[in-house]
Amino acid sequence: MSFLRSASTLLMPGETSQRAIEETLADWRQSRIDVSGIGARVLIEVRGVVSLLRVIAMVTAAQLGQGDVWGPFAWALAVAVVLGLGPVFSGFLLRLPASTEEVTWLTILLAPAAIAALYPPVMAIGLGVKPDRPVPLAGQIALATLLVVVLTGWIVPLANQAFRIDVFEILSRTRAAGSAELRPGPVQRSLLTLSLALAAPTFVMLGFAIRCRWMQGDSWRVAQFAAGSAAVVAMVCGNAFVALVPVAPSGTSQWVMLVVAWTITALALRTKREPGT
Repeated sequence: MSFLRSASTLLMPGETSQRAIEETLADWRQSRIDVSGIGARVLIEVRGVVSLLRVIAMVTAAQLGQGDVWGPFAWALAVAVVLGLGPVFSGFLLRLPASTEEVTWLTILLAPAAIAALYPPVMAIGLGVKPDRPVPLAGQIALATLLVVVLTGWIVPLANQAFRIDVFEILSRTRAAGSAELRPGPVQRSLLTLSLALAAPTFVMLGFAIRCRWMQGDSWRVAQFAAGSAAVVAMVCGNAFVALVPVAPSGTSQWVMLVVAWTITALALRTKREPGT
């Protein structure tokens, strides 16, 4: 119960939200005392989990109506779009025997995948977050996860298919179309999609933990820089692992990045930084 209380305090700040959580947990504890028998106890546990999830869903829905959720979401999405449409893939695309219009179109087709990968780390910075107000963390996590799931589940597969077709046609003009058919298998694609979906809540929590820790003695900008630096460290570790282990399966860098981000978040939440240190 103490873990659930601590988690609820982080995800759902505010007196009303905390009161709803406390009442739900109190009813759950009382129900455990009043029943006997394995079957009845299992039923009580299931009902307690369902009741808690119902409260979390209601609080999350309420947070989604707040500007403190949509502001950071819009800022992070705008930055991710700019980075996704930037020179991320230009080195490969400029080597294709394609016109400027074709290269521009191929960049747009690759942008959704870049946005899905870049949005969670950008979200960790906390752009648009107001330091003097409670962070509606549950709403931010829900919105970020929804965006990444929509991108990786629907938009990215369609864009990648269009990209492969267009590149195949471009390479066909030079009789080198075979390389356009390279693609990960279904298991690798599923694992990569799952890792990208997990990256959204992971980096929201990472940014929150780092900013809270650094705000104990420094300015908000320093806290944002520290959160962004932690996200960069996680991404670099993922890419470095793949560089050191070239035989690693496709998508391994994402999972290594997640493990590093989870570790940094746990350390930030468990330790307290003294002001001025």
